[in-house]
Amino acid sequence: MGKKQGHFSDFFVREDLRGKGIGSRILEFAINYFKENGIKKIRLHVYKDNSSAIKLYEKYDFKHFEDMTPEKIAMMRTL
Repeated sequence: MGKKQGHFSDFFVREDLRGKGIGSRILEFAINYFKENGIKKIRLHVYKDNSSAIKLYEKYDFKHFEDMTPEKIAMMRTL
C-alpha cells in the first residue's frame, strides 16, 4: 500500500483574533489527528503573499513543494 496523504484546506483565523496562538493550536490538532490516523504526509495550499501563514507553516516543518497557480503554492510535511 502506498503512503497516505492528508490535505489541510480552508484554514484561517479571523483578523481580530490573530497573534493569540489559535492558528498554532489548530495546526497542532490537525497534525496530531493525521498522525493518529496513519497519514504519512500533509499537503496544503497557501497564497504566496500570505507571509504570516507561510511563516507559521514553516515553523511546523512544512516545505514549499510546488507552485500551484500564479497566486498559490503547495506546501508539504512528512509525518
